[in-house]
Amino acid sequence: MPLTTESFNPPAETRTESAFVCGVDLGTTYAEFCIVAAGRDQFPAFAMFRTASGRASTVEGARDVGQRAIERLEPWLPTISVMRFEDPIGAFVGSVKKISRVQGAVAGRIPDTIALDAIMPGEWKKLCGLKGNANSAAYTAWASECLGLSEPLQENQAAAYGIACSILVDSNRTDGED
Repeated sequence: MPLTTESFNPPAETRTESAFVCGVDLGTTYAEFCIVAAGRDQFPAFAMFRTASGRASTVEGARDVGQRAIERLEPWLPTISVMRFEDPIGAFVGSVKKISRVQGAVAGRIPDTIALDAIMPGEWKKLCGLKGNANSAAYTAWASECLGLSEPLQENQAAAYGIACSILVDSNRTDGED
């Protein structure tokens, strides 16, 4: 079943209608979030935003991203059940270290009521029906099509959306095993 959207930016009062999940794509100076409604056959995105630091990719810069993230997430926190991060991997150890700092700064500010999880890039892509080695052009086109957008999402937005959708696919698969 293809993923589609009913509404990309619903009014604030719809935030309490159901539980939400949040996918997070990370960079050395930012975190990209996508909040998706849980418990549906379709996966509309309800919010998509980036928090970034004006500072270089330092420990203090990572802390800025974490602080900005919690400020932007504040209205959504009571309704988010799971937040999943893309595992920081790569050939460049320095970049992985900086992305890991950002992940820790964001995760450290998330309330204990929200389950935290991480997933490898190839795994979330497969869960979303893509090849595990799908490039950014492929998953950006997929996410934009799922959301019914005429303009393509940015690469990091598409990744955050895919990560959020992978939570729901995992959940649906697990629920069906009972």
